[in-house]
Amino acid sequence: MLSPDRRCDDRRDHRRDHRGEQTPERGRRGAIARCAAAVVGVLLVAPLTASCGGSSTDAYCDAVKGHQKELTDLFSAPGDGAVLKALPALRDLRDAAPSDIRADWNQLVGALGDLQSALDAADVAPGDYAAGKPPAGLTAAERARITAAANEVSGAQEASAHVLQEVRDVCHTPLTL
Repeated sequence: MLSPDRRCDDRRDHRRDHRGEQTPERGRRGAIARCAAAVVGVLLVAPLTASCGGSSTDAYCDAVKGHQKELTDLFSAPGDGAVLKALPALRDLRDAAPSDIRADWNQLVGALGDLQSALDAADVAPGDYAAGKPPAGLTAAERARITAAANEVSGAQEASAHVLQEVRDVCHTPLTL
């Protein structure tokens, strides 16, 4: 940042010409040159510091790589409820996520957590509840809560796509969800 006596609009930076008279035009040009140098400096340094990643991005990518095999195995194995079995790993990734993708992680993990809570409250295993064929013994309220939570998960597909794209772009790691 430029100090108060070196601001871009500093009009006190007058130089003297060969006759000893002040030449404000040169002073303004000097101030403009200092401003341009400061702007160029910021533009050059900002991408360098952003591309370095920093500890939060590094920690996020480490978490992604640490959970990659587990998530791939869960989602490639046949059977119902894989996504809910992955919830602890997904929460860990959400907690490590950088702020620019945190809202999408919150939406995705929140929707899955709500579905897990609805199934737990109704004492229903994820594989026991097929769309349109709820298990016997559910109350209308339990059925409505599970259906609403399942719809919330479906509504989180865009957030899921953002998360997967972010993982590929930032961590250069494919992730299966």
